[in-house]
Amino acid sequence: MSPATIQQSPFPENQHSHGDGSASIHFALLGGGLMSFCANVAHGETASALLARLAGAARARGAHAIQGTVFCDPTDAEAKKISGGGSGSGGAGGDLGAGADGGGGDVVDFPVACLGRHDTPRGHVLGARITALPAGTFERVKDERGANCGARWETDSARYLLLGALVPRDTGAARDEQAAALWRSLKARIENAGFTIGDLVRTWFYNDHILDWYAEFNRVRNAFFTENNIFGTLVPASTGIGASNAAGAALTVDALAIAPKMAAAAGAAQARVLSAGGGTQDSGGGTQDSGGGTQDSGLRTQDAEGGMRDGFGVSIAAVTSPLQCPAYDYKSAFSRAVECAEPGAGGLRLLTISGTASIAPGGLTAHVGDVDAQIDLTLRVVAAILESRGMSWRDTARAILYFPKIEWMPRWHARRVALGLPELPAVFAHTDICRDDLLFEIELDATTRLRREIPNPKIPNPKIPNPK
Repeated sequence: MSPATIQQSPFPENQHSHGDGSASIHFALLGGGLMSFCANVAHGETASALLARLAGAARARGAHAIQGTVFCDPTDAEAKKISGGGSGSGGAGGDLGAGADGGGGDVVDFPVACLGRHDTPRGHVLGARITALPAGTFERVKDERGANCGARWETDSARYLLLGALVPRDTGAARDEQAAALWRSLKARIENAGFTIGDLVRTWFYNDHILDWYAEFNRVRNAFFTENNIFGTLVPASTGIGASNAAGAALTVDALAIAPKMAAAAGAAQARVLSAGGGTQDSGGGTQDSGGGTQDSGLRTQDAEGGMRDGFGVSIAAVTSPLQCPAYDYKSAFSRAVECAEPGAGGLRLLTISGTASIAPGGLTAHVGDVDAQIDLTLRVVAAILESRGMSWRDTARAILYFPKIEWMPRWHARRVALGLPELPAVFAHTDICRDDLLFEIELDATTRLRREIPNPKIPNPKIPNPK
C-alpha cells in the first residue's frame, strides 16, 4: 500500500499560548503536513490525561497522532500502560484512561515514549508533545509484533517517515550492545519502509544514565556512521539526553527520514552544509557556479544572491552554529541543525536545531556551576543559529527545555524575561544532560516561509569526524 499524498494544512502555522508557563496547548505546522501539539501539565493532570488532551486537540483539527513523548516518571504504572513499556517494547498498545473532559478512554494507536531522569519523583508529570497528520493522509508503520511504531506519508515534493519510541529487543544486554542493536533495528525499519539510512535527517536519543556511558554511545554511533557512509553526506541533527524509559531499556530513539522526490535522478548525493550566514558548502567536492553559488545533486541550487530556486523536491542541508564548533570536534556525531525547505517561493522552511547547551567555541563547558549563565549562553547560541537562517525566536514552532534539577526550572522564565525573549511553545523535561557540568539544554524547531534574501558567504569545507 502506498501512502497517500497530502496537501499543506490550511490551519494557522503557529498558535502559541498566552504564557509559556501555562498548560495551554501550542499548535504549529512543521512542514510536509506534519502538525505539532505540545503542552505543559495542568494542575492535577495525569500523564494519560495530558496525552488525551493533546490527542483531542489533534482530532479537533481533523488529524490523528502518529508519535508522542511524555516527560514524567517512567516507572509509574500509568506511564508503562500508555507507552506499552510493560511488555518491554516502546511501541503503541496502551490506553489513555479517562480523557481530560471526563469522557471515555482512548486506545493509544501511536508510539509513545514516557521519559524522565532516573530519580524523577514518583508519579511526577511535566509536559508532553505529539506529532500528527490529517486523517487519511498517512500509513501507519508496524513493528515485527504488529504494533504501530510510526507513520509514512508523502507530499508532492518528498516522502516522509517518522518512527517513535524504538527500543532494543534485548533490554538485558550490555548498554553498548543495546545501542548497536538499536541502530541496526532503526536502519532495518527505515529500509523496510522504502527509505535509506541516508534519508535520516533528525534523531532523538534518550539514554538511561547517559553520564555513565555517553562515550560508549558515541563510539557505537560513529562506527555505525562510518560503516554506512553517513560521514561526508548529511549527518543528522540530534538530541542526546539522559532519560530512563518505561521499557527499562538502555536507550530509546525517535527518528525522522525525508526522501526528496526525484532524488535518484539528481545524481550522486553530497553533503550539504549551510554556513552561519546561510550559504551552502559541500563536503564531497561540489562545484561552484559562475555566481558563487553551490549546486548539490540537482535537488537545490543557489543563485548569485544566495536565494533558493525551485528544485526537484524538498531541499535538505546541515546548518553550522556561528558560536560553537562542530560537535564532531569532540567526537559526537551530529549536525548542529538541519534545514528542510519545501520548493517554491512560498514553501515552508523547517529548521530543526539539535540539543544545545552551554559549550564554548572550543568545545569545553562554559560557566561551570552557574545555571543562569549557562541558560544565557545557550540562548545566545540558538539565537545565532536562527538569525543565520533569517529566522527569530518568534518563528519557534516547538521546543523542549531539559533540566537535571526540577528546582532550576523557574530560572528559565526569569532568564527569558531578562533577555527579552517572547513566550515560547516549550515544554519542560527532567533529564540528565550529556555532561555532568551542563545544567541546561534546549532543542528547538522553527518554521518560516521561504525567502530569497539569505546571504551566501564562501566558507571552508567542514571537518569529517574521526570515529575513533
